[in-house]
Amino acid sequence: MKIRDEVRLEPSDIVQLKKMPAFLRAHSMRVGVYARMLAVKARYAKTQEDADFVYRAAIFHDVGKDTVSSGLYMKEEPLSEQEWNAIRQHVLIGTGVISGMRDKQKDKYFWDMAADACRYHHEKWDGSGYLCGLKGETIPLIARIVALADSFDAMLDDRCYSPKVLCKDAFAEIRRCSGTQFDPFLAEIFCSMEDQLVELQDRCDMMKNRKIYREEKPE
Repeated sequence: MKIRDEVRLEPSDIVQLKKMPAFLRAHSMRVGVYARMLAVKARYAKTQEDADFVYRAAIFHDVGKDTVSSGLYMKEEPLSEQEWNAIRQHVLIGTGVISGMRDKQKDKYFWDMAADACRYHHEKWDGSGYLCGLKGETIPLIARIVALADSFDAMLDDRCYSPKVLCKDAFAEIRRCSGTQFDPFLAEIFCSMEDQLVELQDRCDMMKNRKIYREEKPE
């Protein structure tokens, strides 16, 4: 079955996206694109509905950050431990937001998936992540997929705690962290899509606010 590139968003998705600051909305939509591509390539998403669910769940992964001061994300100085703790709470806050939305919707399966993506996307394969310290396959698959997509996009963005890197260096970091931070099977598949991801800027309007490129080679 051929899966279309277009994604059908529900009204609730659009409402939530509009509530986000512009930088967070753009990040969430890019993560959705990456996560969807990975899920299809890994054969986790085998139908159009599966692929759309992954994209929609991924765009909710940082919904809890909407309540955290945007100044923390734009801050130029290193974050204090107190500020880091405030940011880490976004996974719980976001899960609460999603649970509230779930109660008003019919499709409980999707909202459970979105809650897993939000709550567990900072868990790590070796158990060193937060907030629950889950390890390996005890981390829900959707969260492992979103973790890769989220980290990849974060590495291509300037943040107070991490300057942006070239696309090739982001892939090198994913390979380095395979089996520790990331699911090794998913990391291998994600890196196999390097050419597609590099070229994504040419065919995805959601990437128009930031270039993703290879380091130019000297002529």
